[in-house]
Order: sequence, then C-alpha cells, then structure tokens
Amino acid sequence: MATNKQMIEETSMMIGFEYDGENLKTFQEWAKEGMIVKKGEKAFLAMDLWKPFKKKVKDEESGEEKEETRFMLKLSHLFTPDQVEKGEIKKKAKKKPAAKKKKIA
Repeated sequence: MATNKQMIEETSMMIGFEYDGENLKTFQEWAKEGMIVKKGEKAFLAMDLWKPFKKKVKDEESGEEKEETRFMLKLSHLFTPDQVEKGEIKKKAKKKPAAKKKKIA
C-alpha cells in the first residue's frame, strides 16, 4: 500500500508537476499553517488519499471491545502555494430557525 505522499508524487509526475513534498496540500493542511484558499480557486488536483478512522471491534479471544485505526480512500482536493494566501477561515454564523407564522382563521 502506497502512502499519500507517494500517491501524490506519482500523480504529479504523470501530469508534469514538480512535487517537493510540501507544495500540494489539502484545504485543512493549509488551514493548519494559517493559510486560506483564495476565493474562486479550484483544486489543482483531486485524487483519492488514505484517511484514518476509528472502528470499535470485539476481540474474538477476550470478548472485549477495543478501538482500531483503519484507513479508507477519500476524495481529496489539493491546492498549490499560488492558490493560497495568509488568513483565517471565517466561520459561518449559525442561522436561527425561522419563527412559525400563525394562521389567521
């Protein structure tokens, strides 16, 4: 099983992009570095990458329930440094449910 970096590197070579291990990142990876994707930018590359998740399983011998880390392929969108800028993600304000209109008989 190839790692995410290996898969990105292989795909980058196929399209002629010079990947150095740091110049293609997901939205969340850029956000952790204090960067945001510029408005209107589309992902440079979209591909399936391994994403870890936790699964509760029963141990067959002891019968105890334990948590395992497993992996699944998820579609990921990758952006280049030219597509991001310094900034913070703006959180959307939660909308209040609309008040119910009273019916007049």
